[in-house]
Amino acid sequence: MTTNQQIDRIINVSFERQVRKQTDFTLLPAYNELCRELFADSPGMNEQQFRNLLYILVSKKIVNIHGNTLSDAYSQPVSLTPETIAWYERFRSYLVYLDNMQEKHRPVIAEEDDEPGDNEKSPGRVWIPAWAKIVMLIAVVIAVWVMFYRH
Repeated sequence: MTTNQQIDRIINVSFERQVRKQTDFTLLPAYNELCRELFADSPGMNEQQFRNLLYILVSKKIVNIHGNTLSDAYSQPVSLTPETIAWYERFRSYLVYLDNMQEKHRPVIAEEDDEPGDNEKSPGRVWIPAWAKIVMLIAVVIAVWVMFYRH
């Protein structure tokens, strides 16, 4: 099971308990107990991996901790952030959410039917920064100079 699948599993169960059942976070199981419950069937999952997952969940702002430190939070319940709840209600899966975010950040490639002279910022064009255009122009000038004046 990949890390993203493990995260998806934690979010799914937390969402079910916290949102659908409207359980107060104080009544949720402690994070370490939740992990033991969810990953009991996964050989090789240990306390260190549970701690690493907690670090990832907190750093990605997926969960709120309710202890003073990550070490304290490990034995305390964690709750999903409002942002996580919002996108999870929409996508119903962390993996689908990641795919959607990746799709949004994929560069737009020019389509074959685009005509020259179309607006440079049209959705079918790849934008090239000005500095890259300058570097390409200098490279062409140097190549031409080397080709004709190399004697």
